[in-house]
Amino acid sequence: MRFVRCATLCLPLVTALVATGCSATTTAAQNPAEAEISVPETPGPGVTAAGITVADRSYRDDSKATYDAIVAAYNAAGGIAGRKITMVAQAETAQSPGVSDADIARSDCLAVTEQPGGVFAVIGARPDPDFTSCLNEHGDVVIPRPGFAFDDRMFERSPYTAALGLSYERLAAGLAAQLQASGYLKDAKNVAVVAASGIDDSDSVAQKTLVPLLKSAGASNVTVTTVDAVASGNAASASAALKLKSIAPDRIVVFGSAVKLISVVDEVVKQHLAAPVAISDAVVRQGRFEFSGLSNAPESQRVQSILVNISTQSGAQLQQDRVNAANPAAVKCLKIMSDNHLASPSLALQVCESLDLLKAGLEKSGSRQVNAQAFAKGLNALSSFPSVSVYQAGFGPGRHDGAGATQLMKYSGACTCFEPAGSPMPVPATK
Repeated sequence: MRFVRCATLCLPLVTALVATGCSATTTAAQNPAEAEISVPETPGPGVTAAGITVADRSYRDDSKATYDAIVAAYNAAGGIAGRKITMVAQAETAQSPGVSDADIARSDCLAVTEQPGGVFAVIGARPDPDFTSCLNEHGDVVIPRPGFAFDDRMFERSPYTAALGLSYERLAAGLAAQLQASGYLKDAKNVAVVAASGIDDSDSVAQKTLVPLLKSAGASNVTVTTVDAVASGNAASASAALKLKSIAPDRIVVFGSAVKLISVVDEVVKQHLAAPVAISDAVVRQGRFEFSGLSNAPESQRVQSILVNISTQSGAQLQQDRVNAANPAAVKCLKIMSDNHLASPSLALQVCESLDLLKAGLEKSGSRQVNAQAFAKGLNALSSFPSVSVYQAGFGPGRHDGAGATQLMKYSGACTCFEPAGSPMPVPATK
């Protein structure tokens, strides 16, 4: 989904929800990174003395049995903050002509906030800054699906939102550090960065953050080619590949979350560009990579030379048992699935992680109250978290994207996949 800017729709520093559904820019008083959080002596929406309500858009149809088994197991173990969990489905508005993304965000937000009895947290949420900030304005906590890179504006505007992933700014820092350490940039004279325009603001991050980092890492010249992420067909990708050919780079770095960018890599192969390609995990998750057909492309070993991975569950074909064996939280979650004869390990791990993060944040807050402010206060003190989705997870003041490291992967022709190369590298500080 394309995320639109709120700047033209919202008046700055307005703290009330306005008719467009956008939240105001977060002020120092709202931002957990800039001020001591005061926890109100009132429960959040969807919280009673005995219960806590959580919503997820996937709680329906074939996935319902997985959620019900997990919720039952967590409730048997005490629930969250001593309260029994109730799971409800988060309604989503269908995309239709003439309906803006901001209108959809407002509609979906209001569907949550008007749920009878209220909703304390939305897990597995789409990371649309308009949606997350609207929910936060209503006192709802938001936890998007883990393992991705996220628009920095989401964290700037949504103080009660936490994600097991990386902000684009931190992804840029991790990507540049990995490329330098791997020797990918050695003797690089002309580096071309490919980013998406019109989505996630990744083009801005590419220009303002990634380009200076690549230059400081040794790249003599760095240019940015943007791809229209909402253009139909492959014309935009083909145009970008032709532009790259005219630039004649000796390195290509693909950065961003747009699915369209994987098509650019495909076009690079077709245009016979000689430059090796480095790809960020936000572009190539395992499913997208396999769907693209590039895993069997004749020039795969050259083109798919380096992948900088955020998530332990994507990129290279990491065996789940290898990842989970050292993670008690994952073992616990998979046992729930086994005990109930269910086979949804990927979804189950995401649900378990989100509930564990809610629980850990509230416990770490030191507050008797269960509300969004208590959760944010706990996140600021949650320096480590046993995540199975991302490397070295942890949070802290001003940092609500939980991944602490990236993993370098290199393409292997033997398995036609990416395999880990070295150990995870901590993401350098960006401030």
